[in-house]
Amino acid sequence: MKYPPKQTNKNPSPNGGGLGRGCSPLWCKAAYVAGVIVGGSLLVFFIYFIYNNNPSESQLAPKCFWKLATGTDCPGCGFQRALHAFLHGNIADAVHYNFFLILALPYLFAVILSDLVFRGERRERWQRFTHSRYTLGTYIILCLFWWVVRNILGI
Repeated sequence: MKYPPKQTNKNPSPNGGGLGRGCSPLWCKAAYVAGVIVGGSLLVFFIYFIYNNNPSESQLAPKCFWKLATGTDCPGCGFQRALHAFLHGNIADAVHYNFFLILALPYLFAVILSDLVFRGERRERWQRFTHSRYTLGTYIILCLFWWVVRNILGI
């Protein structure tokens, strides 16, 4: 005897309930625009702060919790100093502070584009790459490799 499939919708509201499902196009667009404005403003403030305050000398710059706890560098250690050097045109110093940023920043930029900027078919195409298990696995392995190498060699 065949049974009918179970109803799985626990929220019988007409708009489907939950975030992102059934919202009106106007509301979704307003939320998206607000998120872009707030996120963009925070990014501009962060870049302005790093440009005007050398993280090596500033008490206001956040310190790495991993380094404070263990005394070893995490994969992201040196990011603020590298960004400060890069914003001032010192590319060699930026690479010296954190070599992994050569790989990390383009990938992060691609993820931001694929998740927040692109729409439709272009978004799907980019997300097939940025969210693929092979891309993520490769990135994680390289990150872990960098973490070990930088602490063994003292880079």
